Amino acid sequence: MSAVEMGLVNGKSATTYAPNDNLTYAEAIKLAACMNQLYNEGAISLASGNLTVEEGMSFHDAELASASGDITVCVPVTGTLEADTASGNVVLGPAAEPYGSVEVGTASGGVSMIGIDALSLDVDTASGEIALTDVSAGDILSESASGEITFIRVTADREMEFDTASGDVRFEEIAAPEISAETTSGDVRGSVAGGMVIFAKSTSGNIRVPYPASETEGVFEISTTSGDVEITQAGNS
Repeated sequence: MSAVEMGLVNGKSATTYAPNDNLTYAEAIKLAACMNQLYNEGAISLASGNLTVEEGMSFHDAELASASGDITVCVPVTGTLEADTASGNVVLGPAAEPYGSVEVGTASGGVSMIGIDALSLDVDTASGEIALTDVSAGDILSESASGEITFIRVTADREMEFDTASGDVRFEEIAAPEISAETTSGDVRGSVAGGMVIFAKSTSGNIRVPYPASETEGVFEISTTSGDVEITQAGNS
C-alpha cells in the first residue's frame, strides 16, 4: 500500500504532488503526526487537522502551514517563525527562550499570543481578531481587515502599530516610544502605560486615549472624520 493510499501524504494541491521537493517543517511535523496516529490507531484523520508544536522541540527557523486547522506553538523558535493558516487560528504561548522574528497570517482565523517575548512580531489576518496579552517585542505590527485588535500589557522597544479596516482597536497598559492606531470605521480606545509619540486615526469612529499621569508632555497626532476625540490623564474622566 502506498503512502498516498494510507493517507500519509496528499500532495501540494489537488493536482500536484512534487515528490522530489524538500519537506517544510510543517509538512515534516504533519507527516510524523500522521505516522504516529496510523501506528497507534490504525487510521489517519489529520489531513486537515490541527498542528501543535509544544514542549520537547526547538527550532532556529520554522515554517508552519495549515489549510483548515489551528496552529499552536509553545517552543523556542529563535530565528524566523512563519505560521499561516487559511481558516484556522494561530496561538503562540510562552516558550523557554524568546522567539526571534515572528510572522503570522490567517485568512479567516484569529491570532492569539500570550506571555511571549520576541525580537519582532508581524501579524496579519483578513477577517479574524488579533489578541495579545503580556507580550513584549522590539517592533509589533498588527493588521486586520475586519477583525478587532486587542492588546493588554504589551510593550515594544521601538514601534507598535494597529491597523484595522472595520474593527475596533482596544488596548490596556501598552508602552512603546511610538504608538500608531488606525481604523476606518471602528473605535480606538485604551490606556497607555508609556509612549511619547502617539498617532490615532479613525474615519467614522471615536478615539479615547488616556495617557499616564506621570507623563507631563508628549506628542499626540489624532484625527477622526465623524467621531469624537477625547484625551485624558489616566485616572481622570
